[in-house]
Amino acid sequence: MNTINKCYCCGELAPNPIHKGDFFRCRKCGHTIAASKYFDSDFNKLYSEKYFKGEEYLDYVNDREAIQRNFDERIIRLKKLFPNRKQEHVLEIGAAYGFFGDSLRYFFPEVKFIGFEISSEPSEWGRNNLNLDIRNQDYLASQLPNELFSDVFMWDVIEHLPDPVLFLNKAFTEMKEGGHIHITTGDIGRLLPTMQGSKWRMIHPPTHLHYFTRKSLTKLLDLCGFRVVHVSYPTVYRSIRQIWYSLFSLNKKNGTESHQGKLKKSRFIGINTYDIMFVVAEKASTTPHR
Repeated sequence: MNTINKCYCCGELAPNPIHKGDFFRCRKCGHTIAASKYFDSDFNKLYSEKYFKGEEYLDYVNDREAIQRNFDERIIRLKKLFPNRKQEHVLEIGAAYGFFGDSLRYFFPEVKFIGFEISSEPSEWGRNNLNLDIRNQDYLASQLPNELFSDVFMWDVIEHLPDPVLFLNKAFTEMKEGGHIHITTGDIGRLLPTMQGSKWRMIHPPTHLHYFTRKSLTKLLDLCGFRVVHVSYPTVYRSIRQIWYSLFSLNKKNGTESHQGKLKKSRFIGINTYDIMFVVAEKASTTPHR
């Protein structure tokens, strides 16, 4: 059995092995991490075009209307929460096909947007179809202009990263003082994941490696020099076919073939299971603590 000696977020020693030793949970902050064997994957292959077409997502591009509705709602929420702030120079880590950049440009036509996406096909699609600056590069190895970012966005990304601190620290150095970082991720400490245990829909390593609680993510951001200024649990919009796929086909043999033909076109609906958290944190110090 793989062993995790201390909590990634708070440093508490000897997290408890759970779910047959495939995960380790901190007794203090609740952070849960996949066993080390899941960190050995080839992440370039893992996040190939297939990830967006039949693996994690049934068909990401054809679900654009639902996905972009989520982004529109988040931007509207930010405008209400922080009416005096304006997204001027923006970085998105994990930009996929660029739907968020497209939404952002609608609300802030003068915004400067840079996105990074590890998968080549989505980044190329966003450049060609949306005329967005989406770079198929490793963000950690990138060299960016001297102009600092007003905002950094990580939508449903942080749980995928083997070492989120590396990304948070780099983003910190490239942000203006008082800049905001925006994160969505699952909250494994909420009622539904507590009840469902290993059957919670968000648990599927090796794509998801970190499972945060509100407490553990707040602690991690604080260690990286950020102060949390907002946490909420918004409604998430999904197409009916993606919901069906996630419930009955994802990670199940022969699932895609049996249902995909019936679900070519589908409306989307909003569902709130109160286990997806939307976190905004402000760059609050001159150097990260970690």
